[in-house]
Amino acid sequence: MSQNQRPNQRPQITTKDVAPTIKNDVDLASTIAFDDIERPDLAIATDTSMTDPVTAKYAKDLAFMEEEVTFMVAKTHDKSAADPLVVGVNGQNRVIKRGERYTMARKFLNAMISTFTDVDTHEYVDKNGLSQTRVETVTNPSLQIQVLNDPAGQIGMEWFARAQHGTY
Repeated sequence: MSQNQRPNQRPQITTKDVAPTIKNDVDLASTIAFDDIERPDLAIATDTSMTDPVTAKYAKDLAFMEEEVTFMVAKTHDKSAADPLVVGVNGQNRVIKRGERYTMARKFLNAMISTFTDVDTHEYVDKNGLSQTRVETVTNPSLQIQVLNDPAGQIGMEWFARAQHGTY
């Protein structure tokens, strides 16, 4: 526990604050070709330096993920839910028990943030008389997490909110 943290202090941010249920509808009548999908999340660095803005941002992001954050994973009444949780990042593993306070690198918190999605399909006939399929998805967080102390302040809370939606 950090020196400026009281034992019963209210969390800075929780999953419920930033991870509402997400509903998406995908109309399969309007799809894009697989070849048209770009992959901006993949990059290969061959000859670069810290003066390169992309490399500098990557190094900054790595440092951000190494910052220590205090958090707790809420207990659950689900008897089949994992407790403790085993979280691994790049070969480093940590055991997290629900309802206990932990201070560790943000990368482990990031590894725990996940969602589950329920999918429902609906067949319909469009205005041209063609049979179509609409896919409805409902996404919810898998774990209820409370961030109790984040040294990054508002930036850390914004990261947590984005991470809950799978976009970092």
